[in-house]
Amino acid sequence: VILYTLLYSFSDDEYLTSVSEFAVYKIHKARHSEPVRRTLCLSEVCLLERDPQTYNVCTLQPLCDIFALVRNNQNPQLFSIEYVNGQVRTYTATDR
Repeated sequence: VILYTLLYSFSDDEYLTSVSEFAVYKIHKARHSEPVRRTLCLSEVCLLERDPQTYNVCTLQPLCDIFALVRNNQNPQLFSIEYVNGQVRTYTATDR
């Protein structure tokens, strides 16, 4: 319901049209035992996480809600996105 509300609120092209896209693996051990393939998309005003098979939006966050991007010291492919509400999403990617 929350994702649907966000997508409805952010349904214009400026929110959903990607400026850049990155192939990543999302690490979410509470939901998935293995990393999940995702396409991380950057629009003019949002960060979107899409399913690479269907290109459906899995998550959408306004850029103003991002607090920090954190790279891991031991693994240069691992990074986290921290949001102002305290949520943290962790990914791996070969591209930087």
